Amino acid sequence: MSASIFLTNPTTHPVGLHVLCIKSLGSAYVGWEPETIWEELKRLYGKEPSALNKAKINACRAVHTADQVFEDWHLFEKVVMAFGFIMPQFGVLQKPSPTVLAHGVWVMSTLRGKILGPDIEKFSAGVLIDAGFAYPPKELKFTASRMKQLVPRSLYNGVRALLSGADKALPQNAELAAQILRHRDLRRYVNEYKRLHDEHIAEATRLAV
Repeated sequence: MSASIFLTNPTTHPVGLHVLCIKSLGSAYVGWEPETIWEELKRLYGKEPSALNKAKINACRAVHTADQVFEDWHLFEKVVMAFGFIMPQFGVLQKPSPTVLAHGVWVMSTLRGKILGPDIEKFSAGVLIDAGFAYPPKELKFTASRMKQLVPRSLYNGVRALLSGADKALPQNAELAAQILRHRDLRRYVNEYKRLHDEHIAEATRLAV
């Protein structure tokens, strides 16, 4: 893959783009004006990032420079959408899927290990419950105490026990089986995001000049 394709491909992982910027422009780039970043990348690689990839890069920059994205769910939501390869639409509510949410929180934690605030905990728990989850995936464990208050205790504890157990067979109980299938589906997609993360960091390192 060429650098120009890497910068414009909609499937390029946000952290891959971030690493390319760091290796090409230096870590201080996170504090630059956006237009300066795009001009420098075009000078080095012949193309600016696509609009979507600019949003991914800006989301990475925001995680490093803006504490508000860890406190304000409106800003958090836009960062998570960009990390989910979805163009953020400011002024419009964009509720992420549980998969996009889990991956987004994981990316935020890899870039900057800052605790997420109570409004984001509430927002994230709401996303999971609205999607039918009774227990959070590991990337979203920070919502566990809130979900425990909102989900029937027997269901919450049942899903937790099944996820922590060694037996991979689906339970006979239809409701519990549906919960496990939701978690497996989420895990498959989040693991694919993480595979892209690793591949694209390596690719960015190779491409950087």
